[in-house]
Amino acid sequence: MMSVNSELFVIMGTLWLMAASAFCGYKLYKLYCEHVDRAPALPTTHLDQTDSARDRTSARVTPIFKSLLPDICRAGETMSLQITFPKILRSGILDPQLQNQLTSLLSIKIYQQRSSSPTAAADLGEILPIIFQYQPVREGDKDIVLIVKFTVKQAGMYQCDVRYRNSNILGTPIFKHFHAGHLDPECTAFQRKSPAILCVTEVPFYGIIEPKDRHGNLCQIQDVDMNMFKVEITEVQKSKKGMLVEPVTYSFSQEFNDWGIAQPSVRLQLEIFLPGTFSGTIFYNGTVIRNGNFDITCLTTQENDKLKAILSDNPGAMYHEANLLYVGLETENIPLKSTKTRKVYVYVGPQVLSVKEYYFGIIPTQLASYRVLPATRINLVTLKGKNDSIGVISFSDRSQPKILLQMDIGLGRIVIALFQYFLQQRLGGSESFENKQRFFHQELRKVVSEKYRPSATVLNIKRNDLIDSTLKETKIFGSKDWCRKFKIKFVGEEGSDEGNSRLVLPNSDRDTIFTLKHYELAGHVVAKCMFETAVGGHFKQMVNARFGRSFLAQIIGFPPHYKYFEQDDPELYDAKVKYILDSSQVDDMDLTFSEEVYAEGKLVSVIDLIPNGAQIKVTNQNKSEYLQALAHQRLCSQVRKEIESFVKGLNDIIPYGLLTNFDENELEILMCGLSTIHVEDLKNFHVVTPSSETHCTKIVSWFWIAVENMTESERARLLQFTTGSSLLPHGGFHSLEPKFRITVYGTTGKLPIAHTCFNEICLSNHHLFEDFEKSLKTAVTEGNEGFSFN
Repeated sequence: MMSVNSELFVIMGTLWLMAASAFCGYKLYKLYCEHVDRAPALPTTHLDQTDSARDRTSARVTPIFKSLLPDICRAGETMSLQITFPKILRSGILDPQLQNQLTSLLSIKIYQQRSSSPTAAADLGEILPIIFQYQPVREGDKDIVLIVKFTVKQAGMYQCDVRYRNSNILGTPIFKHFHAGHLDPECTAFQRKSPAILCVTEVPFYGIIEPKDRHGNLCQIQDVDMNMFKVEITEVQKSKKGMLVEPVTYSFSQEFNDWGIAQPSVRLQLEIFLPGTFSGTIFYNGTVIRNGNFDITCLTTQENDKLKAILSDNPGAMYHEANLLYVGLETENIPLKSTKTRKVYVYVGPQVLSVKEYYFGIIPTQLASYRVLPATRINLVTLKGKNDSIGVISFSDRSQPKILLQMDIGLGRIVIALFQYFLQQRLGGSESFENKQRFFHQELRKVVSEKYRPSATVLNIKRNDLIDSTLKETKIFGSKDWCRKFKIKFVGEEGSDEGNSRLVLPNSDRDTIFTLKHYELAGHVVAKCMFETAVGGHFKQMVNARFGRSFLAQIIGFPPHYKYFEQDDPELYDAKVKYILDSSQVDDMDLTFSEEVYAEGKLVSVIDLIPNGAQIKVTNQNKSEYLQALAHQRLCSQVRKEIESFVKGLNDIIPYGLLTNFDENELEILMCGLSTIHVEDLKNFHVVTPSSETHCTKIVSWFWIAVENMTESERARLLQFTTGSSLLPHGGFHSLEPKFRITVYGTTGKLPIAHTCFNEICLSNHHLFEDFEKSLKTAVTEGNEGFSFN
């Protein structure tokens, strides 16, 4: 009996365990089905699979994340992540629709952490663009492998979130620090205070070099190979190529501050043992660094002492004797020897360098004056004869005639040193745009005392008579009044107004209702905006306009060039200027140095572009001089009064000479600022010229990658290079007319060119993306002059 009961007990226990196991299995299966949205048995993946089957497939899979990042990540390098969807294939065929569905269920966000608080949304940078690339499926593969590629531009700590169906994949998020990329010579800058440096023989000169990668990140010093830096010093001679100077020593090392703390910069120590004027070049790995070409004036100890004495005793009133050799155009052959010379006197002051002579020893006559600006070029060459050597010093800029003087070599070096000293003072300690802009704002804020700022001036403006009512309200204003705060009240309403950017050019054929006072008012308004920007904060106000290049050039005192016609008068440029430049048969065009003026289709007058111009024929040899004379007449002479009135209004607030530290491209950015360029906006509103070139698609795709890799400043330069302006109209590229056009032509390895009148950039073929990107960057940053670069 006991035996039977025991067996029964064992059987019942076994049955109970089996039931309990089945119940637990059922519960676990139920939980599992709930987790995968009640997916049934493992599906198969065929091309004829239904949408519901694909949904079940994507729901059931659990992706596996793998980081392919190296131990040391650098900005500018393409990085990869891997996401594997395991055992999802049976047929070895990847259904494109399933691929798209998997991608849509993925959410990958990579962004920079800008503070120690990674959870704060305000401390996170912009989400980086990423590229999805599915690996090819081979026979027998069960997994789908997705490679995610991205490129970091700014060094720092980055966070990567990878989510599938709104849940983080195991192993994410990840955090990774990206170091600066490898040193890029074209972004690495020699921090010099002016275009030239002054030094004394046998006294070391110290300079600073900021090592940066292609995206502007400061490189870590341990990543910089000091042995790759090199300096070449050549003596300035009459021939273009000077001889290398041997008695020179230099070294590169890490910079330390006054407290002995290491700095992320490189220190250059340069010592020259001979006096003279030289050209210097700094290389890294055989490539010239940015600002790496510079002039050097090396004085003897005695010359340096004399320079200090001159600077301490009213230097602008002190003259320096020389003999006049030549006055004339830079393009003419210059005679360096003359049977008869005239004694002249050179004066160098903080603002102007002037050359004078005295008739009968008492009557002063000014031969030329050159402003102390980077555009003014001074060269001193030594002409060695059989018995002795003479110094020939030359002065030139873009508006004054070139002058050659014979001068004592030591005195010539002192004159150059004086000019370079005053130029350095004017540039505010550096020739970079950022430092010149900072110096400009600093000086402008000194114009008016702060006591004029608290009080506000109310202007009652009529919206239907905007210009004249503004002129009436401000007609008695002085410079201090213009620097007060303005409160604009529209008569009969409240609110403000805004308009589209338009090309601004003076017009001699203006409507008679507009007088020169209106141009003076425009100068006041522009100066007011610049002053408010200098004050900063919420007062900042950029000028919402696109200024013609010829107008900008004349504001800072430079004569217009005929190439400005492409932007300022595109019809004339296409119909006449370009035709003359491209033609080799100008002699047959029956042109003279004169301009015919028509009214209502009738000839009303003929203007000589030069004295007796109607009698001088235009030939292939002098066609450039003809076009330059035409530019002077159309862009300068016939609008001289309008420009002078505008500049008068400008100079009532902006001291004369402050703007002349900038070139015309920089002046537009100073006044109008830079547009924020959204690449997606450009992609949506651009035109590609139809092309039969087989490489067109490749080059256009490379163009977009290169634009994505650009900094904000480089994109603004691209806009300025292509359209002639750094500003977009309101509405962005959608409102730009003509549309931004990309043209690919049949040459290989050439720099891009631009036709600003058509808003067109023309790209050449390249075999390597790196070469293409370099040529594009070179064109928009170094060749940006606002007109076509054929």
